[in-house]
Amino acid sequence: MAEFDQFSGNYDQALEDSLGKLGNIDLALKSKLDILSELQEKAGSARFERILDFGCGVGLLSQHLGQLADTVYGLDVSLDSLRN
Repeated sequence: MAEFDQFSGNYDQALEDSLGKLGNIDLALKSKLDILSELQEKAGSARFERILDFGCGVGLLSQHLGQLADTVYGLDVSLDSLRN
C-alpha cells in the first residue's frame, strides 16, 4: 500500500482541509490552470501536444487539463487513487 492510498477515498476532503483558509479546491484548480495557460501563451502554442500530471491523485486537475492539451497522462504512486 502506497503512503497516499489512505487519502484515495476522501481525497477531496483531505485536499480541502489542507488548503484551510487559503481557499477551496475550485480556486486551487483555477489557479493552476491559469498558470499553465500563461505558459502556453508564452510558448506561442494554441495547445500543448501532451501534459503529464505527475502526482495526479484522483485526477481532479487532470480532468481540466484536456482544455490545454491534446493528451493528458496521469501518474501517481497510489493505485487506489488512480482507480477512483
